[in-house]
Amino acid sequence: MFAGVKSIASDASGSGNWTLTGYSAELIDGGRTYVITVSGKYSYNGVTYTISKSIEFYCNVDDSIG
Repeated sequence: MFAGVKSIASDASGSGNWTLTGYSAELIDGGRTYVITVSGKYSYNGVTYTISKSIEFYCNVDDSIG
């Protein structure tokens, strides 16, 4: 089982500028899955985009993350 999320950091690869504006971490499936959502602003060539992406991490029966 997961114990918790202390902090999240993110960075852009390649060109452009990324600014993290927030994140959330939510436990679901009885504490066996974390849904982490990262939000921010990405600027490139004078245009700024607001982006939000989510990913899920699963805790397997043997306590490995899959």
